[in-house]
Amino acid sequence: MQNTLPRYPVEAVANALQLLLEFRERPSIGVAETSRLLGVARSTAHRLLAMLAHYEFVVQNEHTRAYHAGPALVALGSVVAANDDVHSAVRPHLETLASTFGETVHVCTLRGADVVFLGGVESTKALRAGNRTGTVLAAHATSGGKAMLAVLGDAAVRERYPREALPALTRRTIRTRTALLRELQHVRERGFAINDAESEAGLYALSCTVLSRTGELRGAITISGPQARFRATDRARMVAAVRSACKAAGAAIR
Repeated sequence: MQNTLPRYPVEAVANALQLLLEFRERPSIGVAETSRLLGVARSTAHRLLAMLAHYEFVVQNEHTRAYHAGPALVALGSVVAANDDVHSAVRPHLETLASTFGETVHVCTLRGADVVFLGGVESTKALRAGNRTGTVLAAHATSGGKAMLAVLGDAAVRERYPREALPALTRRTIRTRTALLRELQHVRERGFAINDAESEAGLYALSCTVLSRTGELRGAITISGPQARFRATDRARMVAAVRSACKAAGAAIR
């Protein structure tokens, strides 16, 4: 980033870009915080966030009213991520898994209490899970999110979830931090995480984590599809394949 502003800066554009850059360090930003960070009135901050939301650069959490990075911003980032070592290491394994099982496969990463889907290979079946590349979802409602949270440990989870109540995306979503911590212990014991219609009705997904050669958490691989089809699938074979893919991808990441 340049150290000096252009000769003829446009204040509204500068404020919008400065705000978007804040998401490098903050998982969410509210109207009051935006007002303080930019030195503008709350009404101006609200209009700025509303415009960014219109173009999907930010999305508002209906429970907390705070704003998170939106799919447009994440999609731009995923273009850069395409050249990132994690995406490069994982991509061939996504293609192999999708070809082997005929289901949609993604690589995702953890950002605060959210999961960002960095890339994916979509199933060619008529009834399938869609490609979520660029999508941001609550980590506690996804298999990839739970797999990664389990690696972090309970203390880090409590930092990300300071409140007991958790927002629900479906009637099956985990709704309390206590229940989430209990579920994460199950994830550690079995070595993979599942999403049984917790983020979307009728969807089933399972995930394992990608760890670098030094043991650093770098992401998760998720395979997903219709709930009914997964119930009839040899899930043990699928878990073994996803786990193997994660291990192989991680071995290529420093």
